Amino acid sequence: MLRPPVDPVDRRYRVPGRVRAEIERLRSELLTRTAHEPLALETLLRDPAPSPPPHALLGVAALAGGDGDPLELLDRARLALAPGGRLLLLEPYRRTRWIGRLADLTAPGLRRITRLRLDLPVADLVRRAGFVIASVERVSMPTLIAPLRSFCLIVAEVSAAASAPAAATDGVDGVGSAS
Repeated sequence: MLRPPVDPVDRRYRVPGRVRAEIERLRSELLTRTAHEPLALETLLRDPAPSPPPHALLGVAALAGGDGDPLELLDRARLALAPGGRLLLLEPYRRTRWIGRLADLTAPGLRRITRLRLDLPVADLVRRAGFVIASVERVSMPTLIAPLRSFCLIVAEVSAAASAPAAATDGVDGVGSAS
């Protein structure tokens, strides 16, 4: 059973104030990347088939903040979107190299503190759910906590062949080369 995640700007998430402000700024920026008013991705947990089908879905830490299976939520998004619809995500993601290993080691503790899963392979999950990623932008949050620093903005569209295997990725979770 999927439980709805909490908006990361909500006070129930324990992230530094500067990170909270940056998330809100990036959320506003993401809203400019679609011509349609997006529906919150979390609403699919209550109503898996909204009518009319939305042309855009927006998720702000919807995958990282939920307690359920993120792939199940993305599958619901793919099925609910209108043809040509877009998925807009602002999510923390797992880095590679030593920062990725640090994220793996600290993920359980940071999950208890921040209530976010900071070790998800977000781009791979989006591809596996049948989306084609139109753009990915890595952003760094203003914090000294390395695993909490890595977020990405993803704009994706429903793939014509939703069952096709994911393409090979380079670098950080398909987000580009590691920095």
